[in-house]
Amino acid sequence: MSVTDKIANYYARGERPLTIEDIERVYETHPWLPRPQHIVMLDGDVLLPEGATAVGLTPAGESVMILTPLADEETVIHESIHLAGFGELAAYTLGPLLARKRFSLFRRRPVYSERGDSHQVMRYLAERYGLRPESMYPPPRLRHWGLTYRGSERLLNRRRIP
Repeated sequence: MSVTDKIANYYARGERPLTIEDIERVYETHPWLPRPQHIVMLDGDVLLPEGATAVGLTPAGESVMILTPLADEETVIHESIHLAGFGELAAYTLGPLLARKRFSLFRRRPVYSERGDSHQVMRYLAERYGLRPESMYPPPRLRHWGLTYRGSERLLNRRRIP
């Protein structure tokens, strides 16, 4: 079964893809996870040169997370573990464990705001990471978000020394 068929079955079952609000909720729940500066969500699949299909990508040394419609909360945690510098073994071990935890210690709420021209971002991704939108069928619609924080002003004022 191709990934395009998996995505079609996913929608047919009535499931919805991960939204930016879901991602913000993951980071609000897990304050110790590193946050990418940029999140890119595609509505198509990403085929890797080895013939495998990626659900999420985090290029090494970059603060970018690329997600497909098959990504879930565990995928966001998995890719965040990679952002922290850990490999696949740690990500596959910690991802499911952290996905089960449901508590928040963090007061600042991470919020991603939509940014930039999608064509410019797609060109950048194609040049930088080798993603070719013309090889994806159907051609993906791209959405791009950048990281900001909400609620941090109140914390900064509270910690200020008189």
